[in-house]
Amino acid sequence: MNCPKETEDILLDIIYMATLRIQAEAKNGNAHRCGVEAYHIHNLPNILKNYSEDKVLYYYQFEIRSFVTSSEGINIGSFQPLWTKLAALIELKKFDPASKISADPQTDNSPA
Repeated sequence: MNCPKETEDILLDIIYMATLRIQAEAKNGNAHRCGVEAYHIHNLPNILKNYSEDKVLYYYQFEIRSFVTSSEGINIGSFQPLWTKLAALIELKKFDPASKISADPQTDNSPA
């Protein structure tokens, strides 16, 4: 299944934003922060290449939370509008009976 254009645009914007942030932190010599930023986006290219709604849901439910925790909630505002757009897409799919996104926590939502 191909990644829907709306989702692709959001994920690419997240990757772009994180890349800029990694670049800025590298210039500041903050290797730890570069790692936090890179870990946040490391599965997004796989979602774009091998799209599944479960992978998007996993990113939204678990990887964003992990990033916020690793960031201690500091300096995450630049991602908020993108995460809000992604949440809106996920919510729309929940109400679509043809949607393949599973809200069941027992479903394997791993981004493998």
